[in-house]
Amino acid sequence: MKKYKEEIRTFLNDKKYMVCLIVITMICYTYAAVQTTLSIDDLAGEQHIGSGYGMIASGRMGMTILLNIFGTKNCLPQYSTAIEILCAVFFAWAAINYCIFFKRVAGSKLKSDHFILFSCMLVSYPLINEIWEFTGANLCVAEGYLFISFTMLLLQEYFSARKEERNLWSIILSVLMLMLVASAYESLICVYVFMVFALILFKTLDDREKKYRIRDMIGDGIPYAIIVAASIILELIVYKVSLVILRIPPQGFGDKGIYWGTESIGWIIKSIVGNCINEYLIKGFIYFPIAELDIAILLFIILGIIACILYKNVRILFPGMGIFLAVFSLSIIQGKASLYRTCEVFGVFVAFVGMLALCMAEERIKKVWIANIVYAAGILLCVNQAVYLSGILNVNHLRSEEEADVIKSIAYDLGHDHDMEKPVIFVGEYTLSEYITEAVSIPEESKRWKWFCYWTAKVNGIDEQEVMENYPRKYVVSNVNSLISTSAVQTGNQTDMQDLFAYYGFEYKTGIDTEMYKEASDYAEQHDMKGWPVEGYIVELDDMIIVNLK
Repeated sequence: MKKYKEEIRTFLNDKKYMVCLIVITMICYTYAAVQTTLSIDDLAGEQHIGSGYGMIASGRMGMTILLNIFGTKNCLPQYSTAIEILCAVFFAWAAINYCIFFKRVAGSKLKSDHFILFSCMLVSYPLINEIWEFTGANLCVAEGYLFISFTMLLLQEYFSARKEERNLWSIILSVLMLMLVASAYESLICVYVFMVFALILFKTLDDREKKYRIRDMIGDGIPYAIIVAASIILELIVYKVSLVILRIPPQGFGDKGIYWGTESIGWIIKSIVGNCINEYLIKGFIYFPIAELDIAILLFIILGIIACILYKNVRILFPGMGIFLAVFSLSIIQGKASLYRTCEVFGVFVAFVGMLALCMAEERIKKVWIANIVYAAGILLCVNQAVYLSGILNVNHLRSEEEADVIKSIAYDLGHDHDMEKPVIFVGEYTLSEYITEAVSIPEESKRWKWFCYWTAKVNGIDEQEVMENYPRKYVVSNVNSLISTSAVQTGNQTDMQDLFAYYGFEYKTGIDTEMYKEASDYAEQHDMKGWPVEGYIVELDDMIIVNLK
């Protein structure tokens, strides 16, 4: 602990490093922190995290534990400012810890500028927007980054010490932290795997006498593998015991689909390759963070080739392939391209490649002007990332404000003209305004959109015109989606919609019978009901009130 205090003090006293990290972090998250934005699941805390035991039943007990530890309880909107600030602080803290870890394993190879580039790129990598809108999940992700960083520091110190100086509590604490991470947001384990291979890579780069062989790499990696396996096994045991104690049935929640064992191996391999090409390559034409990922992959391959030549050590390729495995491990496990909101390892990879590129330029190429160009380009990229991320989060807030106005308008019409003793049924899907959707969509006339359509058609064997007509131009996936539509359609009993209206001060009786919902949907379709805000979008029948959102 004493060693860590000295190390973190060194970074905190580095004014240049801290100013850059704080400024970039503030650009990214300040607006989101000071504004209350209502998004998916924000009003379902009691169901998922509170007495409903939703997260525990789905195997994410760690999310419930972590959120209660920090006092955010059910992640209701009133906690959003505190949650956003905690997220930013934990994220920045994790970035510092990763730099401490890299400094330990790389020694003098890495300097302050390298750490500035890594940290700023990591905290501003804009794909984080895909999970940031889920209040509570974003905090668990930030905590997960932090816990993994502490785990790597503990384990590195443990395995580098002499046997008589090793403290078993380091192992126990590491297993417990990884268990919490795996049971809160399991995809973060990929970050742990990445860091293990990064450790092996730096050891290989430092192997001037070429005595660090592949068997040594495997030997170093096995203890880390045993520890993460132990944490996952412990998580499964605790999960099963919790279900028994709380007397709740298991349930699915989130994207945990695994196709292995349900489909043929050939189909799964084709699915992984095809999906990954679509989502992690072609999507780069229209989605900035995926374009960065593609460039980072290409740059990492180039750096690997250069390193093999300069260091005259082909064994560098082994940890390099391990890093690739870590980046795409979740997709391999699931048998499909994983959702963007589960790809936290992408940001670590992109930042790591940026740091390596600067290090290689300074240490091996030894051209000052090249190093300066790489550093300047990296800092400029960080600023662009921060502005891009802040923009998406701001658009999501505007989306929330727009839907708040819609809800208040509907509430006014219902309360003034209808018998509110009758149950209210919402049908159809609300369509966000063009201003909101276009703010996170690639312009139709853009060359990048045309390139995306061309290559999507080529890879998938379909007509290009079909792609243009049917594929969404909206590049963000989990973010900037209609909360009204999700609340009205996603749940058959519409209790989420009732909670949404109650948040804005309007209460009504809802229809909890799915048959009633079907009856209302059929009526709206058969009678060609008008949709909000056109007069006639509300119809009062003998036994219910129908509100058509479409």
